[in-house]
Amino acid sequence: MLGRTKITAISMILLLLFLSACGSNNGNNGDNGNNGSAGKKVTITMEAGQAMKANYPHIFDQANLDEFEKLHNIKVEVIIDPDNQVKNILQTKIATNETPDLIVYNKVAAENELNAVTNMLNLSDQPWVSRLVDADSLKAPDGNIYGFVMQMPLDAQAVVYNKDIFEELGLSVPTSYDEFLEVCEALEAAGINPLFAPFKDAWTFQIWTAGSFGYYAEKVEPGLWDKINAGEVKWSEVEAFREILERGLNLAEQGYISKSALSDDFNMAPNAFSKREAAMMIMGDWFVNDMAVKDPELNLGLFPIPAFNDVDELNISQSQLGGMVFIPEASEHQEEAKKFLDFVSQKEQMDRAQAVAPFMPSVTDASEPQLTPLQQEIYDNYIETGRKVVEMNAFMKVDLTELWKYYQDMFAGGKTPQEVLEAWDKKFAELMKASGQPGF
Repeated sequence: MLGRTKITAISMILLLLFLSACGSNNGNNGDNGNNGSAGKKVTITMEAGQAMKANYPHIFDQANLDEFEKLHNIKVEVIIDPDNQVKNILQTKIATNETPDLIVYNKVAAENELNAVTNMLNLSDQPWVSRLVDADSLKAPDGNIYGFVMQMPLDAQAVVYNKDIFEELGLSVPTSYDEFLEVCEALEAAGINPLFAPFKDAWTFQIWTAGSFGYYAEKVEPGLWDKINAGEVKWSEVEAFREILERGLNLAEQGYISKSALSDDFNMAPNAFSKREAAMMIMGDWFVNDMAVKDPELNLGLFPIPAFNDVDELNISQSQLGGMVFIPEASEHQEEAKKFLDFVSQKEQMDRAQAVAPFMPSVTDASEPQLTPLQQEIYDNYIETGRKVVEMNAFMKVDLTELWKYYQDMFAGGKTPQEVLEAWDKKFAELMKASGQPGF
């Protein structure tokens, strides 16, 4: 009897273990097999800098992250690095194959600083590519797509102008440098300072060159940035760069820029425009947006920087494509990361993120955003028509502060445009060599 009781007890224990195992397996299949990992929750990491999260919040939208986890049983853990450390942190992780599963970075910066073509997955075959509004803008120099963005840029670096003053004087938006000089002459004759120039701030005049140099390198001499960054061409050897600087300096020599330019700063600009003390400024859309709040009666617009006489259509310049999400080759969860990009590319997720902050979607089937009048103007006149180029700064691998100081020297009479470029050749080579760039 004792032996029989023992066998029966053992049998019952085995039966209970079997039933428990079956129940456990059924309970773990929470995503219906969507994550390919037998129902176990997977955590993928997405890493970015502080400014990237602040400037491109759509990809970090918590409601979307929660919905993705609910549908696919995949949690997205966001890692935010200090802006002054993020490049070094990510470069180190890539070098040691200890990368996050997703990296959020600026497009051109990722190509230059993170070697995206080598270190990131080629995503050209992903399903969302066929739905992109402008697939070409996402392509790397080799023609492949290595990242996804939720939003297309709607910024513009250009000449800000007072529309009412132009209308009162019967002035048209200039389409060439010579026409720009005529507009300046008419404004001066009417007793209005043509251009407010806050050149005490070194970053301000560089908008003239960043856009114009960018236009020349993209439209006239494609591949020029690669040659300059490889040490094959010097800045002073590009005649168009000297001519662009000369035309900028000429505005001051003709008296269209006030003599106080090097002591005027950006903080003085709102007052100058509100009091109609100036009609134009080399700036960007952010100033127009800011003035719409500070002085709603002010009617400002913008037009492309007119540094050329010999082009069919002037282009606005834009910052590089920001908030691009890459999947590193060393990612531990590549398939889960691909699912996330496909997920956020869908209309529902695009619309959900737009409810927080409107943006121009990167895919054709998302809802159209409620744009401000200025954003609509930029989109209709320049984005949709392709009249845009990426600013020079996006392609640079070193800090440009010294170049901007040389521009100030030029307006102070200390350097000619040619001497600016020659001085920058020397400094550029030093900086490129110090950062270990080949060719220097």
